[in-house]
Amino acid sequence: MAEVHVSQELPDGTGARVGMFSARFDGKETEQLFRRVYKQLKARNYPVLMVDAKAGKDFGDYTAMYLGKLIASNGVMLSVCTWHYAEVTKSKYSSFEELKFAHGNGIEILPLRLCDSWPPKPESGPNHACDKDGLANGFLNLAFPPSKIFVDCRGKDEHWIAAQIAEALHRPAERDKKDPNEEARERLLDLLKDAEEEEDGVKLKLKNAPSDSKRIVVIGGSGVGKSTFCGMLDGTLRKGEDKKWTSSFKLGHSADSQTNIPDLRVCNWRGHNGDGKLPIVIMDTPGMEDTRGPAKDLEHMAKIAQWINSIEYIHLLVLLVDSSVKITDSLRRVLEFFQERFGKDMWKHTMVAVNKWQYDERTMDMREDGDLPTCKQFEEEFRRVLQLPMRREARDGHAGLGLTEADCNNMLRFSFVDTLYRRQNETESDAMENELAQMQLTLRCLPSWKVRVQAQSPELKQIMHAVRCTNLAEELKQVLVDVTKVRKLPEDVTDEKLKAVEMEVERRSEFEKVQQALEEADAALGRYQHRQNPADPPSGPHHPYNRTGGASKLDPLSEPHHPYDKTGEASRPSGPHHPFDKTGEASRLIALAMPSTKFFLDCRQKDVNGIATQIAEVLHRPSH
Repeated sequence: MAEVHVSQELPDGTGARVGMFSARFDGKETEQLFRRVYKQLKARNYPVLMVDAKAGKDFGDYTAMYLGKLIASNGVMLSVCTWHYAEVTKSKYSSFEELKFAHGNGIEILPLRLCDSWPPKPESGPNHACDKDGLANGFLNLAFPPSKIFVDCRGKDEHWIAAQIAEALHRPAERDKKDPNEEARERLLDLLKDAEEEEDGVKLKLKNAPSDSKRIVVIGGSGVGKSTFCGMLDGTLRKGEDKKWTSSFKLGHSADSQTNIPDLRVCNWRGHNGDGKLPIVIMDTPGMEDTRGPAKDLEHMAKIAQWINSIEYIHLLVLLVDSSVKITDSLRRVLEFFQERFGKDMWKHTMVAVNKWQYDERTMDMREDGDLPTCKQFEEEFRRVLQLPMRREARDGHAGLGLTEADCNNMLRFSFVDTLYRRQNETESDAMENELAQMQLTLRCLPSWKVRVQAQSPELKQIMHAVRCTNLAEELKQVLVDVTKVRKLPEDVTDEKLKAVEMEVERRSEFEKVQQALEEADAALGRYQHRQNPADPPSGPHHPYNRTGGASKLDPLSEPHHPYDKTGEASRPSGPHHPFDKTGEASRLIALAMPSTKFFLDCRQKDVNGIATQIAEVLHRPSH
């Protein structure tokens, strides 16, 4: 194989769209040029397809397979337009059939022009073996209208052509392009939804974590044993030792917090470094139930949410609860807060770990006798409370999280542990080893969960609602003014977000000015046409088209007595709320193609024979 010289200016093709070359393969100079282009692109990792010249009888199979790939991947047909491109031949896989398939299936087509006349004009006519009626030329005019943009490759080398194709394959698919207004709205909403990413110290610690580490976040109330539990996972609380895992957290226990960075450990599961080791990252969080009241708890929870947000993704959220208590109001507030911030998807990655679940013989006998709840009974009661209505909807004072049974079924298995178990007792030790082994197995199988904190403050919700539900710049501006009047804005209403909303107001204002200018232009065009159009256009028995005077009955504005358009639907063919034509492009095109001097056949209330007679008469007349 000859060495391929690749231009260093050609960007890497990783992530580009699939492109398939469609051409008349004849082995001549043009084919050789585009095979060099193909090699250029392949050498830079572009997913381009071209049937090999030696494919032989498998040529059709490759063509069919490649066309299927274009459909599946929103790819691009790269049409090498020589003068005889798309000529009809006996082959079921000719360039004509390829172009016909692409056009019929909505595949994006990029014409690569090499012929002097445009579009290509392949041979046809009475003496042509396959195309006696000019089918190819008619179809080329349909697939390549005057508005179709092409790449003029005449006189260009393979490097230039490859660069043009590379640029096209890096552009988004035509069918994927969104309305600019909707794109702007979505970008702004994404920014507003995100909580502030804080704590660079968290990210700094994560730099030392292996890329395949499983990330665990432990939350729970004060005194449930979070630090000791983390010590078991970390391996610092070993069998036969009483040493506890020391957390750096002081939040929630004193008036002055010693640190604003969570205790985050990069380690292996239970400290094992041999075969089968499982790298993990553990984030211990401050306990709730601050002695200074629920407001301080809320502050701590917001800080935890921001920490979690800063690590971008996690695998497991461990909710550590005490076996001796039910879901208290304090715990319910914690769960409600995190569910509102992270959404119900959090339950797919949440494991309820019940601590202080003793495995000594006396306690296990009491469970068997019904004096204490079993694991199953505890889990069922916990799930039942989670399915109670949320506080704002509860009527009898019994509140939960408003989960459905399906939501609860998405939860991970409960784990029943005792961080204070007697390590010398074989029964208790075996039970704990079994629980931790089950937990490790669950963790290994969990995919990552990309965490993004959702906005919750009333002020930010108000702005988001306005962005989502209003279209006018003035309406959004008024909401922004109202919000900024608040004496102390909440933390999630940042200067960056306010600036982004201001820019959206400006963008909408400019868009509305353009819309107004277009509407004024359309109105001026309408007035001009009205002046040029007589009240009763020429008609009569000897008129070549309008024998019945039907044109005088047409009222483009419609009225209640209009025979067909009583609602004025025809006067509203486009506009800001139209799904496809927001700028009135159709109206301008119709005005251009059908001016007031254009005669028409009035086919309203006519039968098939009458319409056919009129068309036949027109087709017998010489062309203009």
